[in-house]
Amino acid sequence: MLYGSGNATKQFTAWPPRGKVPYRAINTPQGSMDTTGWTVQSDSVRLTGAEVSITSGGVDMPVTVTELLANYGSSYAISIHPSGWTTTRGATYEVEVRGSSETISYEVEVVDCDPYD
Repeated sequence: MLYGSGNATKQFTAWPPRGKVPYRAINTPQGSMDTTGWTVQSDSVRLTGAEVSITSGGVDMPVTVTELLANYGSSYAISIHPSGWTTTRGATYEVEVRGSSETISYEVEVVDCDPYD
């Protein structure tokens, strides 16, 4: 049986990921990612002491950042919690993570796929 080499080429993994994300993937009947936290993990970008900014429509969305010590397979990981706001359908969020070795930037577009909400 063959297994992978463990040499992934992605700079980082985030949840929610970059691009379009269904609102129901962020806010489920079991709970909200606003409570559990957005995450960023990396093997190549040192996230120790990272500073995170999230903006939407040019407005700064305050966040609290926590370093995750149990990184679940990555060398570095952080959790990002909204402070005083909730993820909104139809909004686009610009995420910038300034790690100690480089910067990660991406956008999350929250789309409404549920016609019964």
